[in-house]
Amino acid sequence: MEPTTDPVDKVEADFAKSLADLLAEKLRTDTYRRLIIVAAPNSLGNIRKFLNAQVQQTIIAELPKNLINTPVNDLPAHLETVLAV
Repeated sequence: MEPTTDPVDKVEADFAKSLADLLAEKLRTDTYRRLIIVAAPNSLGNIRKFLNAQVQQTIIAELPKNLINTPVNDLPAHLETVLAV
């Protein structure tokens, strides 16, 4: 019997890989030089697994927080510590 994979885990892993691929592509086209990653702690761990070495070198800060439901006007208060980098 094959081990079962949680569908939510699969979707999260697929998203993390897609994001990592997009970040690698954008780095190749000089779209960014420094990167701050903000994601829920579990998501951040999944994203890290897929980032290539070049993208990892551009990361200047990480914020393990789920801000998905945070109003846009409240975001600066959450990002003060990482934007000061």
